[in-house]
Amino acid sequence: MTERDALLRAICANPDDDTPRLVYADWLDEHGDRRDRARAGLIRASISIHRGIVPTCNRITGDNVTREGLVSPVKRCRCDWCKLSRRSWMASRSYAGEWRGEALKPIEDERVRQAGQVIRDGGDLRALFATHTPIDVLFRRGFVECLSLTVSDFMGHAGSLCTLSPIAEIRLISNAPMECSPGHAWDRRYPEGRFQFRDFGPWTPGLEFDGNDVPSEIYELMPDAVVLEDDEHLKLYPSRERADESLRHACLMWGRQERDRLWARSAAAAA
Repeated sequence: MTERDALLRAICANPDDDTPRLVYADWLDEHGDRRDRARAGLIRASISIHRGIVPTCNRITGDNVTREGLVSPVKRCRCDWCKLSRRSWMASRSYAGEWRGEALKPIEDERVRQAGQVIRDGGDLRALFATHTPIDVLFRRGFVECLSLTVSDFMGHAGSLCTLSPIAEIRLISNAPMECSPGHAWDRRYPEGRFQFRDFGPWTPGLEFDGNDVPSEIYELMPDAVVLEDDEHLKLYPSRERADESLRHACLMWGRQERDRLWARSAAAAA
């Protein structure tokens, strides 16, 4: 394991702690290239803003927030918030796309392999690309921390994604709990029909889950639910917000479990 890899692992293993990020920023300044030094500046500026520095120019609007969660400053303003934000903005304008690509590399590599196979088979690339749902990311404190993606993309690459970034939030964009009395519920059954009384079992590539259906691995990690006596395949929550929160929590826990398994296998292979 390289020194860079060890520092990144410390960040991913301690996503709530700023110290490993600042240590990494120092290392990038000492050992990195121009892009690395820009990343170091982004990390420091983002952490300072996250710790509570607020704008004093009173000219910040919601229009200044980009899709990547990076904030544009007011031109020529000298307040601390705008100075830090300008530093973040300049770094992200040049390199945010590359950093995003690095964070999503397992998914992007899989999509490239799929495209290569379709080309070799003489298939329709447009049909393949139509199945590739866009993935949204959110940068916080210098790293991708939030992912919005499909169940298939997440389940196929959760561990790898969590070894590359300090993921703190997962949003499954194709899933929503079903409304039922007296709240909202997640279902652990086959997508073809609620009334097939069989578990999903372990997730397998190519099997997508929509609506209120979730894989067993995620279902088992959902906290604070009421399991109905007459339907053990449903987990019921009093509100949509609680149901969504439980899904995000379970996805994050499972991703981190998969991350730890990958690290353990890597350590065993190196021993």
